[in-house]
Amino acid sequence: MLRQNAIAPVIWTLAAIGVMPMVVHQGAGARRGWRRLLPRTTLPLCVLIFALFSASGVQLVLDHVPLVMAQDADMDRRMMSTELIAHMLPLLGVPCGWLHSRSICRMSIDYLKTKRMIYAVTQSSGRRDARLRRLYTATTAALVALSVAMPATAYVMVDRLNLKPAHQPCLQYGLLVQTLVVWNVVIQLLQLGRLASCLRRHFARVAPAASAATVRTSRELWMRLREHYGYDDDSCHVAYVLNMLYLLCQCTFVSFEAFSFYATGDFWACLGHGTFSLMYLVEIYAVCECAHRAVYMMKEPFVAILDRMSLGRLDQETYHEVCFFYNTIITQTPTYSIRGYTALNRSFLASIFMAILSYLVFLAQCKDPTLPRP
Repeated sequence: MLRQNAIAPVIWTLAAIGVMPMVVHQGAGARRGWRRLLPRTTLPLCVLIFALFSASGVQLVLDHVPLVMAQDADMDRRMMSTELIAHMLPLLGVPCGWLHSRSICRMSIDYLKTKRMIYAVTQSSGRRDARLRRLYTATTAALVALSVAMPATAYVMVDRLNLKPAHQPCLQYGLLVQTLVVWNVVIQLLQLGRLASCLRRHFARVAPAASAATVRTSRELWMRLREHYGYDDDSCHVAYVLNMLYLLCQCTFVSFEAFSFYATGDFWACLGHGTFSLMYLVEIYAVCECAHRAVYMMKEPFVAILDRMSLGRLDQETYHEVCFFYNTIITQTPTYSIRGYTALNRSFLASIFMAILSYLVFLAQCKDPTLPRP
């Protein structure tokens, strides 16, 4: 599985956040004994890593807050909360990684398994598969290089960033989780496009000659996709809260980096803060766009095909199958479903960007004119 998916370089990254046992557990070649053992060792490993990096983050906050409070009485509360949230919320990546490990494995790692799930009803050319695999490999390689370069840069610039060696684990862990999440979202976007095109071809082929059997098969395919993408009403509220916390963390990061961008007078520090601000904005956009595509894929291709069917020409059994498919599955609003992604629509994305833009304008107005220009 690892060789076919070209993800061997990121195994150390996955192992660092504790989801590697679940990846092996989900592998097609996992043995029965490992399937019983590894899920039991995953959560304690995540808790241990979470405790270690939490201690590093607490020390980082305790070292910085007294320095901030000694400078400006009006700025101390805002900077204290910014430091606390910006350095502690990324640590939620460990328990969130464990909770989403099944989704991460299915949607980001087991790429060819996802393809085989729809291979029975959709045949594609080998040239297209090779092109997608090359794109997948190039994307993975670029983000792996980024995950190596970012902690290395932080280690080299420890003096310029005014950090102590004890702060390095928290900082490098945050950068590591950041790049892993970016990689996860990018691969999801690639797979959603692939699945959507396959579904459209499949339904375009079966729609003209619809029968009760083809509609029933299509409904079963849709149910498998729904399960694959986490359309589960029992766990959707937890996933919704996790996604909101994640976006809160990203927005806080943007605010923190933007504040540092305006406050610093060093060119390289200014460049670094600006780069991170843009990266966090791109990631917020990618998450919301992925959510939009997921919701679209779950409904629109099916609705378009079913609407084109002439119900008057169908036999009674096929008519009942189509009505059952449409009324009980398609027309239901998936509120708080698909891993809580339906709330992350484009209007929500626009509100996030407007809030961040307002904050940047506020910072520009409050910047001290005596500070040197970068």
